[in-house]
Amino acid sequence: MLLLITYNILLFVCCGYALIAGEKAGQYCALLFISASFLTGLPGDFADWQATVLGVFGIDLLCFLFLLLLAMRFNRGWLIWAAGLQLAGVTTHLSTIVAPDFSPVAYQMVAGFWSIPILLVMVAGIAYDQKSAVQHQRLR
Repeated sequence: MLLLITYNILLFVCCGYALIAGEKAGQYCALLFISASFLTGLPGDFADWQATVLGVFGIDLLCFLFLLLLAMRFNRGWLIWAAGLQLAGVTTHLSTIVAPDFSPVAYQMVAGFWSIPILLVMVAGIAYDQKSAVQHQRLR
């Protein structure tokens, strides 16, 4: 329960920062992550994690594809990192299909783990983009 509360605080702080300080890419990601976190709770809370949770897998796959599209659309390196981390989450689900003798507790923990570094990469990327923009303005 404490981990969920901590994650939700981190989610809203990071996404709030992205909505306020980020450009379009950061704002799109913030909305994506808030939506995905809410939607993942619906199938994730009712699953026993004994088998691949297809609802969570589908949401994670859609998030990966959206991040990939954003990375191709916007010239931001942090989007590539975010998409790569999301791909790690997608492969977690795929591994439960390939190797069904997994631990349900480990599956649930690893599937959710990738959300934390993605949020941190987003904040670091937006902060770096802001710093670069300020330095670029000074050179003019």
